[in-house]
Amino acid sequence: MKGKIPKKYTSRLNKKDRQKQIHNIYKSRKSYKKKKYINRPKLRSHKSKKSQWVVKFEAKYGKGIKTYKEIERVTGIPKKALMEVVRKGKGAYYSSGSRPNQTAESLGRARMYSYIMGGPTRKVDNHITNKYNVRFHD
Repeated sequence: MKGKIPKKYTSRLNKKDRQKQIHNIYKSRKSYKKKKYINRPKLRSHKSKKSQWVVKFEAKYGKGIKTYKEIERVTGIPKKALMEVVRKGKGAYYSSGSRPNQTAESLGRARMYSYIMGGPTRKVDNHITNKYNVRFHD
């Protein structure tokens, strides 16, 4: 199968889970090209942790803010812009891969938090910022 898989997608996994992760990423990439979206299974040997952007968002705005409407209210970023950033994150999950035990939704939301908090996503998704005339209050 073509396309390298970054080491961070398989690091700290036992041999069996590493092979399972690689196989499932290739399977997901192949299916994505056919417009089929396959989630990868959870792996026992991987310990999950929150994205640094999720942690930063919760430190600034509080842990109770989860819905798009609430996030829009506290950040001033339009709901449609937030949803578009999440959609791009989901696409990245299916088309390229991700760390173990990540779901399309969790990757999309982590990308959204990075966008809100001024991470690298903001620069990459600059077209969304322009499209919805987003103003950030850093």
